[in-house]
Amino acid sequence: NHNNIIDVLGEGIYHKLLYMLYEDLKKNLESNTIIVQSDSNKFWLVTDMEGTEKTAGKIVEIITRPKVINNIPLYVEYSVGISEEFNYHALDSLTAFTSSDICARQAHLKQFNYVVYDNIKQKKRFEYEILMSFNNAIKNNETYLVYQPKIDLKTMKPIGLEALMRWNNPHHGEIGPVVFIPLIEQTRLINELTNWVLKTAVKKIKEFYDNGIETVISINVSAKNLIDPLFFDRSMKIINDSGINKSLLEFELTESSIMANPEESKNVLTKFADKGIKIAIDDFGTGYSSLSYLSRFPVNTIKIDKFFMKEISTSESAQRIVKSTVLLAKELGYYVLTEGIEDQEAAEIVKEFNCDFAQGYYFAQPIKSEDIFAWYEEKLKE
Repeated sequence: NHNNIIDVLGEGIYHKLLYMLYEDLKKNLESNTIIVQSDSNKFWLVTDMEGTEKTAGKIVEIITRPKVINNIPLYVEYSVGISEEFNYHALDSLTAFTSSDICARQAHLKQFNYVVYDNIKQKKRFEYEILMSFNNAIKNNETYLVYQPKIDLKTMKPIGLEALMRWNNPHHGEIGPVVFIPLIEQTRLINELTNWVLKTAVKKIKEFYDNGIETVISINVSAKNLIDPLFFDRSMKIINDSGINKSLLEFELTESSIMANPEESKNVLTKFADKGIKIAIDDFGTGYSSLSYLSRFPVNTIKIDKFFMKEISTSESAQRIVKSTVLLAKELGYYVLTEGIEDQEAAEIVKEFNCDFAQGYYFAQPIKSEDIFAWYEEKLKE
């Protein structure tokens, strides 16, 4: 917060603060510690490490001591980045400070006292490579969909599928959606991703229909999609061109995604709902968790997050939360689906609570596109 200190107290006070900080570090760290001012608000220092945590704690303790200059108590914010890579004799020893600077920025952003360098630069490079190669991934058929069945708990038959994206990268192998989707969601590439998923899913809906089976397939939609002014028209063109029954398509959105811009989200989702497309709220219970607020949106189904299913067999509180959520959702006219069902006991409990649908490894893991029709058809015959 050096700019605030200068604006309020002047550069003279700020320079005295820097010198006070320099002297405190010099006096309290190892005698061979080297300290230089590398920028107007930054020190670089080299010191012997007594152990990462111990040295980091010592530096933080020194710089956070109360500072009083000219009887004025100063409020000072710091962030510390630490790298253990420094080599006195290496020609490129300054690269260690590149690493520590990255960590200091991370500490500032995350409101931590300090961050230790741990392949942050390599991680950022990997993330950038992911973004650079994503467009070609779609063109080169590296991306594909798998389908996780949704089960009707009354009949124990499949009633729908959730389309889940996968990416087999030629250099990195299988990249999990938890790795690449959050990265892509931060960019405009999310629109390209959603377009591809929608086109692929409607083809699968049509394939099922042409083989005599009407099944709902749901796709995940991002908050970024909802604020794209072209999203509705672009999506409806894909859907209309496919010729599918629109009631066989469902959009899944998290609570946080629609609450990011609630009015805009409501307007866009209402337009889709008016066309017959179903709307589901995914991961319910991990965000705002307000069914009364969600009643403003054209929602058909509430999906209770798998977090509660992990403990539902042993935790009374988890059971009470799920039971009361189902009860209220039903009163508001929603269908209820429970995610993450991994054993028979959990399946029996949610069935007893009057849940409508469920999905999870107990019923089926995500199934490849080429195998899903045969699986679905077989389960309908059982």
